[in-house]
Amino acid sequence: MKHYLLFFLLPLAILPSAAQEKAAPNLALHCLVSCSNGDKAEAAVDGVRNGHFWETPLMSKQPAWLELDLGEVQTLKKLHLFLWWGTDKRYYQYFIEVSTDRNHWQCVVDQRENTMPTDERGQKFLLAGQPARFIRLTLTFCSVNNSGHVRELEIY
Repeated sequence: MKHYLLFFLLPLAILPSAAQEKAAPNLALHCLVSCSNGDKAEAAVDGVRNGHFWETPLMSKQPAWLELDLGEVQTLKKLHLFLWWGTDKRYYQYFIEVSTDRNHWQCVVDQRENTMPTDERGQKFLLAGQPARFIRLTLTFCSVNNSGHVRELEIY
């Protein structure tokens, strides 16, 4: 009898729980967004990685920024950034800061020395349960022109 009991319980032990199957929601999806300049800032949080994008001029003395307001303080575990990619092997330099009050900012991603080309996989950054309401991406350089292009910024 014990043999049969184990046989029936074994499939239950290897099945993932409902919590494991459910993906974490993208906290940035359709959130409030503002930018230093440029067009279509809301495209960076529309949920489409290969569609419209936020485009902004990059000036050497004035980096361009995109700021997200999640509406309330959230615990951030991961950022997934999709910049423009193509066949030109472009790369971007940037940094990402977070804040709970929009007055005190903490840099959580520093890619100001980056030279890795962008691609359709984007770039993932793990955070250790960082509390934040506001997220600010600041673009400082593009290797092929004087424009910044953000396809999507996802926050989990």
